[in-house]
Amino acid sequence: LERPSKAIRREKSEEAKIQLNLNQQKLVDTELRNAQLRRENLLMEKQILELKLLYWKEKNRL
Repeated sequence: LERPSKAIRREKSEEAKIQLNLNQQKLVDTELRNAQLRRENLLMEKQILELKLLYWKEKNRL
């Protein structure tokens, strides 16, 4: 039989590992969401630039 303090220490260590894994998963999820938002932002910027280009082409054509 192990001493109670050793069992408590091991239990706390397991809880810490679980918490660390949860935090790492949250970080990965957040980074993924951030990357998706950056991608959406870049696509919108691309659309804006394409529209500006069309505008200037049309303006210079007149």
